[in-house]
Amino acid sequence: MKIQITTKTNLKLKNFNKKEWPIANIEHFGSNVDWKTKNYILNCIEKNKIIGTLGIRIEGGVGYIGTMIVAKTKQGKGIGGKLMDKAIVIAKKEKAHKIYLQTGKDWKSIQFYKKFGYKITAELKNHYFHKNFVELTLYI
Repeated sequence: MKIQITTKTNLKLKNFNKKEWPIANIEHFGSNVDWKTKNYILNCIEKNKIIGTLGIRIEGGVGYIGTMIVAKTKQGKGIGGKLMDKAIVIAKKEKAHKIYLQTGKDWKSIQFYKKFGYKITAELKNHYFHKNFVELTLYI
């Protein structure tokens, strides 16, 4: 036996996954669930320039916001709120039952997310670049 490292999926791996994952899914979920992933990137455009963006991935009934940023000069003007509102609409349309994200434990963004009903559901100590983070979740 040896461990092989690859950076992309090959036919052998695709065939292995096609055979083994349905078995594992039935064992864990009671059926061969669909793990189809959908990625959305929402951009707020003003005068042909991006002034805010949000990335959300929907998988297995769960939305994950991996990125969200608004231009420093445009913050506090409702742009982030519009992006978040649209992300929630997309998640509901895709039949997600929750959305989660991670942010710095002491960052002001926590208050922004709480306005939408997100609640802190986990503390992530010594996380990205050795900073403390929290996970926030919105059940929809």
